[in-house]
Amino acid sequence: MSNEVVIAGKYARALLLLAQEAGRVEDVQGDLRLAAEVFGRGEGRELLLHPRLSQEQKQSAVQSLVKDKVGALTLSLLKLLIEKRRGSLVAEIAAAYAAEVKRAQGRQTATVTSAVPLTDEQMQILRRRLAAMAGAEVELTQEQDPALRGGARITLGDLLLDGSLGARLAQLRKALAGEHSQEN
Repeated sequence: MSNEVVIAGKYARALLLLAQEAGRVEDVQGDLRLAAEVFGRGEGRELLLHPRLSQEQKQSAVQSLVKDKVGALTLSLLKLLIEKRRGSLVAEIAAAYAAEVKRAQGRQTATVTSAVPLTDEQMQILRRRLAAMAGAEVELTQEQDPALRGGARITLGDLLLDGSLGARLAQLRKALAGEHSQEN
């Protein structure tokens, strides 16, 4: 897991606590979606990352772009991100916040990546097993990656379950190397 994802998760959890206290969880989620659209890519992202603009210039530009479109919590977050030089994390924080909201509602999101599409029956079985493991309802999406060749890789929140052929071969190589070194 990348450092950005970990940091985005921390901001998202803190923001969710504040939003829950204010009773504005859904409003903040909508605000973050908008902020991710505006500042997650293109000119908006360039604005937040521009090396020659001062923090004050960036904050002023952000305020003028979204002032009447987002609430005070989201605007405060955007200003804090500029201050901490973490403007590049807006889209990641929006995604992490959405995942945290689902988790708080007793739902989780999982993604299964496989070389070939799974059948509906396989998806249902996997969804039930993941729900039992997570202790929550699981929304399961499917992605394809022919490079996996076999097996599957599943992400459930922050957890990665790698049952791909490549991962299994790597485990086998490691086990064989360990046995070989013990023989010498």
